Amino acid sequence: MDQIHKKVLSNKTVVIMQRITNPYVLSGYLSKVFTALDKEEIEAKYKQSGATVATQHLIHLLEKRGPRAFPEFIKVLNDNTVRYEDLAFELQNEERRLRGQSDMKRARGLSPPAPKEPMTEEESRAIHHLHHIQLF
Repeated sequence: MDQIHKKVLSNKTVVIMQRITNPYVLSGYLSKVFTALDKEEIEAKYKQSGATVATQHLIHLLEKRGPRAFPEFIKVLNDNTVRYEDLAFELQNEERRLRGQSDMKRARGLSPPAPKEPMTEEESRAIHHLHHIQLF
């Protein structure tokens, strides 16, 4: 994966973890990127530890899946069935920012992201742990 794409995922990990509510379902749309074993791992993390931890694992796997992984992730996020256009938009803007290009303006008519249910204590600890790691 391109270093800029890795940096985008790193910079936006918390946002991604907060927005993706079912990473196992999302991984099913990423069949060009993930193997069946990858999807099983994401499902196991989801069942054991919840969406936040499973999404963190999805990001970890995504970083290891070659140069087409990030563009495919964006494509899936923009899919009408998946409906994470706002997240795709934010990730693309971060990529532009890191490449020194100007931000795209949000298209009219896109609704803001739907509020997510409150995080579990375990998800909150995972995010806190991630923030701590990123500070060092």
